[in-house]
Amino acid sequence: SFSVLGDITQELGGDKIALTTLVGANQDSHVYKPTPFDVQTLAKADLIVINGLSFEGWITRLEESSGFKGLRVVASKGANVIELHEEEHPGEEHDDKNEHAKHEEHEEHKEGDHQESADHQEHDEHHHGDQDPHAWHSLANIRVYINNISSGLIEADSANKAYYQANKVAYLAKVDALENKLAAKVATVPVAKRQVIISHDAFGYLGRDYSFRFLAPVGLNTQMKPSAADVAQLIRQVKAQNIKALFVENVSDDRLIKQIG
Repeated sequence: SFSVLGDITQELGGDKIALTTLVGANQDSHVYKPTPFDVQTLAKADLIVINGLSFEGWITRLEESSGFKGLRVVASKGANVIELHEEEHPGEEHDDKNEHAKHEEHEEHKEGDHQESADHQEHDEHHHGDQDPHAWHSLANIRVYINNISSGLIEADSANKAYYQANKVAYLAKVDALENKLAAKVATVPVAKRQVIISHDAFGYLGRDYSFRFLAPVGLNTQMKPSAADVAQLIRQVKAQNIKALFVENVSDDRLIKQIG
């Protein structure tokens, strides 16, 4: 469905698969709208890999309109996910006003009906549920993704089972090496200094795993718009805590981050 899953699937599938990624590397899955070409592509597919956790709100309609009859793999199935109604993201500044807004947004989502009119469907297609969907930002969860996608490839193409299994073992070894390298790098930064400003709240899992404190003007969905009060609060926090690290994603407008910095 999007580039991260495309990368994992390509590593596992190698030259045994013909891969198409719907949302490319420099596109934003939050605002993505399927095209007629995507409908045709999915109609011919043997397998589709999605993240799940309400990340691709548009996928069900795309499957229905394409008449997709293949295998559906939910990469995040079994992952250790962050429950949004039970806890805030690690590093998220508690703010009564923001919590009220999130509660209202959550209530709107709960009250939605799957048979609602088309003008409401577009909103729901890009609305996340009760769990943080960005689970791939945890390497422990990436192992879950790898296992799920590998199993899906084997189910869809059992003749190449040994090939997919060998690629899985090799890929998991790469993840182990990366995890060791990352842990060593992070250990050089005192926990008190692991504070980062980002463009939208997508890195809760990385924060959870490595005690980073990520602060963002925009929530889980890039379609959300920060209030002037939210931005002002972040600017005060950057100055008061002398936060030095600010990052903007390549698919995001960098003007807001520049304003905060």
